[in-house]
Amino acid sequence: MTLAAPTRTRDPESTVDKLTEAALALFAEAGYERATVDRIVAAAGFSKGAFYAHFKSKEELFLHILEQRLDRNLGRVQALCRLEGSAREWLKHVLATLLNFSAESKSMRALSMEYMANGMRHPEIGARITAMHQRWRDLFADTLRRSPEFEQGRLKGSPEAIAYALVAMIDGFIVQIGMESTPHAKEALMTHVEPLLDAWFEGGAEVVTPETIVAADRGEVGA
Repeated sequence: MTLAAPTRTRDPESTVDKLTEAALALFAEAGYERATVDRIVAAAGFSKGAFYAHFKSKEELFLHILEQRLDRNLGRVQALCRLEGSAREWLKHVLATLLNFSAESKSMRALSMEYMANGMRHPEIGARITAMHQRWRDLFADTLRRSPEFEQGRLKGSPEAIAYALVAMIDGFIVQIGMESTPHAKEALMTHVEPLLDAWFEGGAEVVTPETIVAADRGEVGA
């Protein structure tokens, strides 16, 4: 009797992980457009059949990586949201943590910029990034509503407005760190951002508004 050769099966999770790792490196190095499915499967050591068994398209893989990174980073920041203390100190820790994610790796900075660029070119990617931003804003706003500053009426602005500004700042900082050639770009940003954090709380720096600008023009400030 002849025994049949054992059938080799791939672990689906291992295949997805290797495809994801190869794609992540290529997206960061070559950009989304030049990171073709052929290049991804070659780098991962698989056939195109293995790729399409798990992903319908390169865009779906790109979005899978986006969701994976979002879940990981949200998990880290949610741990900070459970810390006791002032909202100002919490925001400082959140900013430092998120900027550290970007500063840790050049490939992560490049990938973040790829997401932003392709979000403007591809509607589905743009829609996912919009949803991702909303998840961040909801997390920040909910945390601010539980803060002592909010309970005591010391927030200069609604939690939703501060959360919106915070997400926009983080995106801008990631781009700036990605383009800065100096080794201490993150530290410099954190030094300059503290007065902005003060401006969101009573007792901090004065908030500049259209009304204060008009008053200054009229010579009414400090009178």
